[in-house]
Parts: sequence; C-alpha cells; structure tokens
Amino acid sequence: SLLEDCHQIAVIHIATSASELLKKLEQDSDIDVLLTDVSMDEMNGDELCVYLKKQYPRINILVLSMHKEIAVIHKVLEAGALGYLLKNTNKSELIAAIKAVSQKKVFYSEVIKEAIMKYANEEKRKDFIVEEQLTKRELDVVRLIASEYTTQEIADELCISPHTVESHRKNTLRK
Repeated sequence: SLLEDCHQIAVIHIATSASELLKKLEQDSDIDVLLTDVSMDEMNGDELCVYLKKQYPRINILVLSMHKEIAVIHKVLEAGALGYLLKNTNKSELIAAIKAVSQKKVFYSEVIKEAIMKYANEEKRKDFIVEEQLTKRELDVVRLIASEYTTQEIADELCISPHTVESHRKNTLRK
C-alpha cells in the first residue's frame, strides 16, 4: 500500500507465499528488486534468498520484516539480501531502500544499522578476551613482575630456574 501511488516504482508481482512467488517468477522474472519477509510458511527468508540467488542472480533482494534480532538479519544478509528494513518503516525510507537495492547497493534502516554496529562492536571485544587462561604458575610470575621482581628474584621466590621464568613470561605474552 505504501507503493500504490509511487510513480517511480512499478509493482510487478504480489505473492502471498514462497510457492506463489516462485510460480510467478517462472512466468516472468524480469524484476529488479524483490521485497520479501523473513517469516513465511513454506520457506523462510534465508532459504528463499539462497534459492533466488542461484536461480535468478540478477534479482536484488530487500527484506521487510518485523524481526530485528541480529541472528535473523545475519542469516538473510549472508544468503544474499542487499537490504533490510523493519515493517514499521515509512514510505520515503522504503522508496530509498528499493532504489538503492535496485542499483546493487546495500541499504539498512537506522535501527538495523545500530543492531549491526552493536553486534560488530561486541564481536571486536570478544577478539580481545584472552581465550587461553593463564596457568597458576604464569599468574605467579605476572604478579611478581608487577611487583618489580627481576627474573632471578622471581626464580628464587618460586624455586624455579631463570630459564623457566622466561618461558612463563613468553607464554604469558603469547596468550
């Protein structure tokens, strides 16, 4: 209904299911942009995107959905969608998205951009989390280094050789 009086965009097909859409595409696949949902009865959005990218690679896919979870968004974008909007979008944003996607440009609503950025920042933080935990002995060495002990003093304190202290230091830096 948002596109009814938009003279810049022609609605070619309307389908209420994936199977109906695929039948229509078999008859006429000369479309630039497919506007689809993620939640459908017969086939979900990412499955549809994968299928369409194989069968109709020139069709650019724009998702219009109520789902704003990053896992859902990620799946359809990985499957080949170029854009993602929420169903509460306004007419001007929808038109801008269709135009961008028709030119093979990526388009996300502001809410989706924020979700993607938040996810990306969380992933970056995970990269800095030490995956390998320090051993008890490595922690002992780090504490003594922080207390400004020399390698020999650490070795004497922990009853290990200076070479072993250096090995623990190197392992700690690697981790």
